[in-house]
Amino acid sequence: MTTSLPGTTVADAPVDEDIVGTVTSVTDGDDEIEIKDFTLKVKKFGFRIDRDVFVAHAALGLPAMQDLVRVSRGLGEALRGGEYSQIAEVFQELLDEASAARFTERIKARGADTIDVKRQLMPVIYWLMEKHGLRPTQLSSDSSAGSPSATGGTTSTGGSSTEASV
Repeated sequence: MTTSLPGTTVADAPVDEDIVGTVTSVTDGDDEIEIKDFTLKVKKFGFRIDRDVFVAHAALGLPAMQDLVRVSRGLGEALRGGEYSQIAEVFQELLDEASAARFTERIKARGADTIDVKRQLMPVIYWLMEKHGLRPTQLSSDSSAGSPSATGGTTSTGGSSTEASV
């Protein structure tokens, strides 16, 4: 089977993770054109909370990624304000239809069937961000083992010696 572009043809390679990013060539009359292949073999993945397994989409479009980042940044405020719909909307895009419906039921539930915000919901959001190539900002812990630094954060040289051994 060949893929046709105006004036060009290239034999289709099987879609395989091993070929993603490979470079092939096509011909356009007498010219040879270099083609970088960004085809992905899409695999769904999932996570489990208690007895429920939730299936996530392997690839996300830009709006879904933006929503995921937005919700992760404003999760505390959304929960304080009772804005569960924002969280549910994001999971409608992240999960397949059946999983999204069950997840929404569980985040709105009370009692034993609910999803714990700190120990389940937050880790799931961060894990999904990581799975989709985003780098989530981890929440600071509720307590500190030491005194706060003068800069309000840590430094890359904190605790290191400036003397060199020879």
